[in-house]
Amino acid sequence: DRGWKIDYTLPKNPIDFKKPLVVHEVAENVARNRATESFRKKGEAGLMFTEVMKGWFSTEVTKRDAFVTAKGQAKSSQSRMSFLLTIIAYDYSTHDLIDSTKAAIAGTLSCRALSSDPLMVTDGSFRLCVGDESTVDTSRMEYKMSLLTTDGRKFKFDGYKKITNRNFLKSWEQSSTLYVKVSSWDEEDVIGLGVLNIKVSDFLKQLTTMRATGDNKTEKLRVIISFITYFGGKVLEHYFPVLLPLEYPGDLITEYNLVKPYDLRVRDEDLYIVTAKDGVENQLRRYRLRGREHLAPVLLVHGAAMTHEMWSTDLLSHNVVDFLLDKGYDVWLVDYRMSPITKASHSQSTLDEMVYDVAAAIDKVKEVCKVEKIGVISHCVGSMVVFMGLLNGEITGVGSLISSQVGMHTVPGLVNRIKAAIRLVGFYKNILRHNLYDVRTTRGTDWLNGILNFILRFYPVGKGQCCRSALCHRASLCYGLLYRHENISEAIHNNQDEFFGIVNLTAMAHLMKMLNAGELVDAKGRKVYVTEENIRSRLNFPIAFISGRRNVVLDPYSTKKSLDVLWEINGRDNYDRYVVDGYGHLDAWWANTAHEKVYPWVFDRFEHTKEQFYYKYQKAAATTATATASSSSNHVKATKQPIV
Repeated sequence: DRGWKIDYTLPKNPIDFKKPLVVHEVAENVARNRATESFRKKGEAGLMFTEVMKGWFSTEVTKRDAFVTAKGQAKSSQSRMSFLLTIIAYDYSTHDLIDSTKAAIAGTLSCRALSSDPLMVTDGSFRLCVGDESTVDTSRMEYKMSLLTTDGRKFKFDGYKKITNRNFLKSWEQSSTLYVKVSSWDEEDVIGLGVLNIKVSDFLKQLTTMRATGDNKTEKLRVIISFITYFGGKVLEHYFPVLLPLEYPGDLITEYNLVKPYDLRVRDEDLYIVTAKDGVENQLRRYRLRGREHLAPVLLVHGAAMTHEMWSTDLLSHNVVDFLLDKGYDVWLVDYRMSPITKASHSQSTLDEMVYDVAAAIDKVKEVCKVEKIGVISHCVGSMVVFMGLLNGEITGVGSLISSQVGMHTVPGLVNRIKAAIRLVGFYKNILRHNLYDVRTTRGTDWLNGILNFILRFYPVGKGQCCRSALCHRASLCYGLLYRHENISEAIHNNQDEFFGIVNLTAMAHLMKMLNAGELVDAKGRKVYVTEENIRSRLNFPIAFISGRRNVVLDPYSTKKSLDVLWEINGRDNYDRYVVDGYGHLDAWWANTAHEKVYPWVFDRFEHTKEQFYYKYQKAAATTATATASSSSNHVKATKQPIV
């Protein structure tokens, strides 16, 4: 059917296998084979096995990570892919399968979408259980191959199996599913995506192909035992983390996994010391890109026991501060008395008093920028404080507000509802004998906290959210599970101690009263904030809410209830709400996809309400000589140097 003609005439001269009629460049493979020979000469024991996988491949779907969509499209058009590969680690003592690319792949791949004939693997490498820095407690089995067609065309093949802590019942599905991307030889264009699977029967056959290589029987036996031990340990690590030792801040700083901070924008930073009306000093930072005309001032208000770095940390590949700077905003970050870097954080205070801090910060921003109104983004307790200040009239001059996870109403998740009902703050005070609670901990902590750290292994965080981080466990006890682990990176998960710390128990007691009341109340439990008159007269400006649909700290109904009340009293024109599927509490700002799912929505919201607070729509505010003199004594300007 190909129209081929075969010449059956016998050759007159002997075939010279060193000079084939057709030669394709496979320099990479030649180099690998030479390296292979050197391993063989050493007499080192190795490991090899053969694997067969089959599935679907689409050239119609090329969008990044759209593997499920590609599989569906390929099924509809019956576009199949399969391979038969032999994976060989010639020197297992060097952990070729784990830490390098010396575990070679040989074999063939069949896919009519790429070639009518089978493709040859000319150069391949396999890595077992490589850490995935983009997701917490996740490992990948990586397949990288160069493919060669019979007519000389070349492709790059990248595949991975993803192993997570999410669900033991899905362990087979994870270890038997390969996500495939095929690219052009220069890797500039994605040819297609696919999903391959291994059948149970093929897997059982694969086990029979696994064998050690080498001349020394003792070494061969050691290789088999070493592989089984290593792989079994990885299974235990991912599916039974509560049985493994706890991890503490600093444990993971090794030569293999040093945290690599992401480059931040080159920006100017000014530091202001702002005094609240009760005399408490707080920090206020201003960030601007050099040589840019700025759209508007925006103040970001952090959550409980966090510093301003929850917004600006270089542990995130894309943080919201850099996003806002790129869009042209004049960005301000406050550290009020609940921030661990302020002196006042070690003293007792209520959320009523924290209102003074945020009010002073907003006034300072307005004064320095010479405007009457600014934009505000607030999160969790920061949002509660902002709403309390707006409702009692202490805070003025907010032109557009974006409130994260909560507004006027506080509807806790199930576990937090139970903790609030049993008044867990008493446990901290009477059992741990402290007036402060710190999410940070060390291996050398006192025996009471050591026992607590052990018990918290079994804290109910929900299916698939177990981890080994002692800090993560302690934070969950105090606040609830702060994020979905599958959404955030290893870097942010393992290094939160850089900006997450202590909370005073008076503030926690106040917060528990709010959770029990279902709305904002003062420290004595009185409902003085959320009144119809306050809402009508003081919240009649643009306000938007963000909630993670899987938030277990504060149920998404918290923001829905606040939105409904605002609509009922003031109409719908000024108010909006965005619920992010698959996100938890802090995911809106820390998730790997936040810069795609949340940040653009924030920008669009500010653009939609720009007439309320953008520079060009505001007249310069008059600044009195008294205010200028008062503020200048509190102003400490940081040295202007690039932050890199």
